[in-house]
Amino acid sequence: MYSTEIERQQLVLFALLVGSDYTPGIMGVGPVTALEILAAFPTGSGDDNILTGLQRFQDWWNGGMTEGSGKTSLKNKLKDIQILEGTYNYRVSQ
Repeated sequence: MYSTEIERQQLVLFALLVGSDYTPGIMGVGPVTALEILAAFPTGSGDDNILTGLQRFQDWWNGGMTEGSGKTSLKNKLKDIQILEGTYNYRVSQ
């Protein structure tokens, strides 16, 4: 399901989801769920902004988590999370 290699971009996005020294992350999102989010909302290889996948995730979450391909299990896991303002700090991702 998941590649055994993780690129720098994916590692940064992972840290934004689970938290690090520089960002609080999303309370209730652990390593496995973070990888599921990254798989369900990938950032395109041609995107200049590496946060586009996470922005699509947040739009999906804010929009009531309407069903989508591969997102049913995420909907069940994420029903009690809160995404705080500033969770995705673009300066951290550079």
